[in-house]
Amino acid sequence: MRVLFTACAWPTHFLPMAPLAWALAAAGHEVRVAVPPALAAAVTAGGATPVRVGPDLDFLAVVAAATRPAPGDDRLDPAALRAARGARSMGMFGTVADAMLDDLLAFADWWRPHAVVYDPTAYAGRVAAAALGVPAVRHLFGPDLTERGRDHEPAMLAPLLRRAGTAFADLVDALTLDPCPRALQAAPAPTRQALRFVPYNGPGEVPAWLPGLPVRERVLVTAGTGRAGAETGRAMVRAVAAALEGTGVEVLAALGSAGRDRSPEGVRVAESVPLHLLLPACSAVVHHGGAGTMLTAMAAGLPQLGVAQMPEQVFNIHELARTGAGIASTVDTLTAAEVDRLRTDPALAGNARALADEMRAAPSPAELVGTLEKLAG
Repeated sequence: MRVLFTACAWPTHFLPMAPLAWALAAAGHEVRVAVPPALAAAVTAGGATPVRVGPDLDFLAVVAAATRPAPGDDRLDPAALRAARGARSMGMFGTVADAMLDDLLAFADWWRPHAVVYDPTAYAGRVAAAALGVPAVRHLFGPDLTERGRDHEPAMLAPLLRRAGTAFADLVDALTLDPCPRALQAAPAPTRQALRFVPYNGPGEVPAWLPGLPVRERVLVTAGTGRAGAETGRAMVRAVAAALEGTGVEVLAALGSAGRDRSPEGVRVAESVPLHLLLPACSAVVHHGGAGTMLTAMAAGLPQLGVAQMPEQVFNIHELARTGAGIASTVDTLTAAEVDRLRTDPALAGNARALADEMRAAPSPAELVGTLEKLAG
């Protein structure tokens, strides 16, 4: 069986799919991962074979263009304004799909995959599956934001479908693989199949100092690896360090190479270390609302404090807080009381452990290989 994965925008859209790609390859199937050129290195580092499709886009610029106010917004009633913003938000995924589609269709027509597994924002993969007449499998990487945007899909996808020679009626998701606990999805997809989340945040080594650290209460702070999070990350570290001063709690900052400088005295910095290697040594997490960070912390059973940066992350943090396993805040309103509650609230800790238990009970990627084999015939 040949399985074509598609991912777009950031490496964190591919990383949650990597364990399923490994499971398929270990079962003897062929796997390719179609991505914009900038993501190819993350795919190779993750042990899979990339296929470069389309040009690279500045996705932060695409997001900024889609989320800034438009002329006439101030004259719309609340319902119409929500609809207009939703259409623009979905439109940014159309922009990415437009860039990927022609190369993806050309490769798929030559390689002839038996199934396409796509991250929910990689609409080019969904269109390619329809054009080929093979099963399309959505692989979620966090709370399902695009499921709520279904009303805007026909208009966004119409030009892509025309280029692919197919119709909207052919866009049928055979399956939605969901690594999230059910409570994290306010509106679960009708084709939902639970999938165990296997934490993988990229390749790396356990730092030599980590096994030697004393067993103590430790709060990890991260703002992700993107360039947009560096300054926010430093502000988060300063706020958390100030809130924990004198408590004996260690602050561990995982900020990526862009945020290694100017950390407060006494803060231990882990530069570019994958989170799944650090979190077993921690008792709580303060983060930016990225889905990969959130699910990795959730799988570790840790209470979380989310400090949003971008619209998708605001949505993630809202869904996290709704489960009772986390706190939603912003970098401007983060308080010492919130940090204290993160450490001391038994309800947060108990709910976090319950979500981790549910995630461990879901079928593993290896167990779902047979399901994909049946879908592909």
